[in-house]
Amino acid sequence: MVTLVGDRRIGHHLVKDEGQHFSNAAELILALYPGRLRDVPTTLARFDAREKLLARTGSYHGTFFLDHAQEQARFPSDFNEVTIQVIQARLGIAAKPSSERVRRLWQWKPKGCGFVPV
Repeated sequence: MVTLVGDRRIGHHLVKDEGQHFSNAAELILALYPGRLRDVPTTLARFDAREKLLARTGSYHGTFFLDHAQEQARFPSDFNEVTIQVIQARLGIAAKPSSERVRRLWQWKPKGCGFVPV
């Protein structure tokens, strides 16, 4: 049996893994397209809107923000919103989300659950 602490550690590593992808993308954007930073907020908002639309229809099981479909139920509904803030902050075009808000991504539990789903 995995303890709650172990579950949180797994969630932390999942968030960290996704964060590494975004950090790599940010490095490429900064190095190759520094003049296009103004396009990032609109592009991320379009990705988010598209994911929400496809999720409602049940026709899309992969995501831009979470690259593993099975992780979607593992995170709170504002995962994309917080992730967009993190990406934009990494690019220097927005403020960072609070550490509490980021921490909640990997410590969140669905309503009625006594543990963090993995």
